[in-house]
Amino acid sequence: MSHTLISFLGKARKGDGGKYRTANYDFEGGSKTTQFFGLGLSEVIKPDTLIVLGTTGSMWDVFYEAFAESEQQTDHWLALSESVENNAVTEEQLTRCADDLSTKLGVRCLLKLIPYGVNETEQSDILKIMAADVHEKDTVSLDLTHGLRHLPMLGLLSAMYLQTAKQVVIEGLYSGALELTDPESKITPVIRLDGLLKISDWISALHGFDKTGDIAPFSPLLEQEGMEPETADLLKVAGFHEGTLSITNASRPLKDFANN
Repeated sequence: MSHTLISFLGKARKGDGGKYRTANYDFEGGSKTTQFFGLGLSEVIKPDTLIVLGTTGSMWDVFYEAFAESEQQTDHWLALSESVENNAVTEEQLTRCADDLSTKLGVRCLLKLIPYGVNETEQSDILKIMAADVHEKDTVSLDLTHGLRHLPMLGLLSAMYLQTAKQVVIEGLYSGALELTDPESKITPVIRLDGLLKISDWISALHGFDKTGDIAPFSPLLEQEGMEPETADLLKVAGFHEGTLSITNASRPLKDFANN
């Protein structure tokens, strides 16, 4: 199965020189100095595919600038700069640049346009674009650092959607917390947001229990929290018997569960 890293690219404010601030991100004790968190994360987790999502006005030119070495690549960069200025970047431009990035970074790169997500239709389209290049049962990591302020929420929803629709394994949700940079060491912490998915799983299990009374979905959640597998499995056994209306057979595993 393939491991895909999905990252967002935003648009820096003019006051910042049209660029993101360079930061020393702390990846579990090893720092990476970069403007673009997703590139540093890619070096650490080494995905098979890096997907970068941005709008027609995202800083594609700044992102690509460091990789433009040949005359042809410089031409691509100049065209990108003009298009970014006019909020008119095209998929064709990004495809040309993605090939250059794949060669330079040694990882398959896909650069994709997404809408701004200003309404329900555009928000749904973003989820579809994120899922388009992810295959069933793949492993996915998400970088929620850059991009428009509402995109991290859509990123979290997309992770939940991919888990359900394509049975993918979410390896991690990452965010570089630039505002928490240590003033002395100049190290910027990397925050793992995986816990949000666990909360979502618990909410889903509780919702299902309220609707159907099914207790089986709590079994893997409790095992993730450290419960012994043999004890957690008792809820699956009890849930099966309850589902077949065998209440007597369901009572024994429930009593055993309560006594553990």
